[in-house]
Amino acid sequence: MFDSRQIEYVLAIAEEKSLTRAADKLYLTQSALSQQLAKLKIDGLPPLFEYRHGEMELTDAGKLYINGAHIIMKLKSDAMDLLQNSNHMPYAPVHISLCGLCDSIKYKFYEEAVPEFHKLFPDVVLNVQTHTTEAAEKLILNHKLDIAVFPARVSSSPEIDYKILKNEELVLILPANKELKDLPLLLPTPETIMHDFCINALTINSVERPVIFYIDEPETALDLVRQESCAAVISKSLFEAEPGIAIASWEKKYSYNIVAACISKKELSPPGQKMLELLNSVFL
Repeated sequence: MFDSRQIEYVLAIAEEKSLTRAADKLYLTQSALSQQLAKLKIDGLPPLFEYRHGEMELTDAGKLYINGAHIIMKLKSDAMDLLQNSNHMPYAPVHISLCGLCDSIKYKFYEEAVPEFHKLFPDVVLNVQTHTTEAAEKLILNHKLDIAVFPARVSSSPEIDYKILKNEELVLILPANKELKDLPLLLPTPETIMHDFCINALTINSVERPVIFYIDEPETALDLVRQESCAAVISKSLFEAEPGIAIASWEKKYSYNIVAACISKKELSPPGQKMLELLNSVFL
């Protein structure tokens, strides 16, 4: 009845007093969070919340649940600390997957996060892999992967924690002296999440142009736009304004997040938790 993930969901709702705000905080859809609450009713629990003045307030049963939840989470945290601080239990390797990220971001990860990680945990093996987003999420759920970093718009599994590292916006860039109607497009390679995002952004803005290049590295895309060979869809943060390149005007903005996904931060080893913190520095 006291499932640790459900506890985290109830605690978030109690803190935010709103299903919508709690879902945003947990990086879940509101419907997924509602389903988790429904499971508690199936387990036979009385209602934990009631609406008062437009906010979700704890019922008496909810207050009892929260008190017990805090005790359980504290016991779990203390137990993990005892296990991880045991001299007889060396830290296991940290398995991390970088999915659908451009090379410039990967380089920053290797140049900044990895050296700092090995300073703190010189004896811990850091196993860096590459998967599709779908494959990485399956590995996380099967406890074969600690952390995966990838672009995402919505959470795809309520059983995974998604930490937003950075919010990005897609923009359409083109040579300043050219019109879009006279240019072909450059997009990320097919069967990648960024390709899907770019297609969605073009579709909602009714942009239809032939695609003649598929390239994943933004620097190469910028070079081809500078050469007036094409227009390209890239992340706005990877583009710095320059005289020869313009940003096309889009009626509808298209944004996405770079997220770090894990089964639960509390279930990560101290090296895994530290890597999660270091990932923030990569996307500042």
